[in-house]
Amino acid sequence: MYEALQQKCFALINSPEEYTNGHYFPCSYEAIQTATPRSVWVDRKDLTADLDVLLEKLHVFGKGAVMVKDFVKSRKHEWEDACYIPDASDRLHVLKVLRNFIDRQGPELSGGLVVREFVPLEQLGRHPQSGMPLAHEYRLFFLHHKLIQCTGYWDEVTYPQVLPDLRPFIALAQGVASRFFTMDIAKTAKGDWMVIEIGDGQVSGLPGHADVERFYRVIISSEISS
Repeated sequence: MYEALQQKCFALINSPEEYTNGHYFPCSYEAIQTATPRSVWVDRKDLTADLDVLLEKLHVFGKGAVMVKDFVKSRKHEWEDACYIPDASDRLHVLKVLRNFIDRQGPELSGGLVVREFVPLEQLGRHPQSGMPLAHEYRLFFLHHKLIQCTGYWDEVTYPQVLPDLRPFIALAQGVASRFFTMDIAKTAKGDWMVIEIGDGQVSGLPGHADVERFYRVIISSEISS
């Protein structure tokens, strides 16, 4: 699509390379590594039937809890079956959750598998349908490495009036090789703030309570001035 639009004298806000840098988790991990849970991954092409390549990498977590996702999405609304693993050394349970995830993602499995250290987050409530705990989490949008919007991640909870100090995350954002991307941040149960992940700004959703008109006006203004 990018190339087809170029032929008609239009250009998407991100190049295909910039899209990949924001969209696929491993591409942005180095930029946020100091402020995000430890993570390991395996490309889809390297996955074997018995998942030995990935299982070998899980040794770094010891008996700690972990979560599984692909390069883009988790199945967090299927928390117990296809997302959360309470003990990374429990091979049988690890394989069960990994295979559930792979089977349920099916052809939509993107890039490969990622396993991340589980860090307990401060909770603001529970999802009314799935019962999944909803964390104290924000989505930050960056354009040309400038923060253009910060909004609560969930529509189903009430957020405190005071925002966290965003300066450390603005600094981290300078290392992301993309023009337009999101950074999801969350407060841990211990009271620290960390990065959950980076996302491509073109395909990252705005929460329902976000100021949509202001969001697009800022983008238009920034693109005109640039």
